[in-house]
Amino acid sequence: MPPLIIPSLGAAIALVLFASARLLRKRRDEADGLLRGFETFTGIVLMLVAAMLLVALHAAATAGH
Repeated sequence: MPPLIIPSLGAAIALVLFASARLLRKRRDEADGLLRGFETFTGIVLMLVAAMLLVALHAAATAGH
């Protein structure tokens, strides 16, 4: 992978996490308990997926060195 792709993907993942957190915070005030629980679960899953992507990108970037 070219060196510029990794920071770009990291920035994109950070932007998705930030937007997800803002959406969860905004909707939490309006949602009932069940929906709030689902949104929290979805947010946690998104954060875990983003963390796994970052680890995979780092492993791919350092595999050739």
